[in-house]
Amino acid sequence: MTLFFGIVLVPTASATPERPATEKEGNEPKSVDNSQWVEWKQAHTVEVEVTTVYDYKKDGMLKITETYSGEKLESKFKVDKLTRSQTFSVSNEEIAISAKSGGLKLSPGDKKEFVTRESIVLTTADDPYRWWDNTSSTTSSTVSLTASSASLAYPQWTFSKVVSLFKTYYKMEDPINLVWEQNSLKAVKSTILNQKWVDNPVEYTHYLPYPDGSWVAGTE
Repeated sequence: MTLFFGIVLVPTASATPERPATEKEGNEPKSVDNSQWVEWKQAHTVEVEVTTVYDYKKDGMLKITETYSGEKLESKFKVDKLTRSQTFSVSNEEIAISAKSGGLKLSPGDKKEFVTRESIVLTTADDPYRWWDNTSSTTSSTVSLTASSASLAYPQWTFSKVVSLFKTYYKMEDPINLVWEQNSLKAVKSTILNQKWVDNPVEYTHYLPYPDGSWVAGTE
């Protein structure tokens, strides 16, 4: 469960209800005037080849490594490949993972590799979408807004960190579907858990760009 201080935000991929979701997929949070977002998104979309390696060690540690590469990535960002890697401590038994290729089962000692082609939204650390410049926001039918002010400007997507040898980049990930204004992290997480929502056991840390130029990581 990924939560952020200040305005506390929860991405849909991080906290999910135990009962099956009934909302339609593909709905994207909309702002009153989202032309700037659409333009920014198009300018930062690039087609890449993604190599994903799942390495489940016999000691119960799972390492997931994604490598992004391709001519268009090199042409647009002047880098031949980007990677992100994270190691998780899991039980030393067969596990099931929701992978891009579908459901994946791994036993200790297994190592699986998949190669796909994707269009991703990617930006440099110093070129985020400036969501704080929005003067008004609304939400689609899949979004809950508990903030007291309808004019609240807030980020609508989380990002994961990918790196090259010398530079950090951020890849667009999950839509924000819950917003609390001026609530503590403890109060928000307590509310979510009381509603029988559960944590996703394996996921990358997600980030949000802030007006001071920093990227703030979610805390679990």
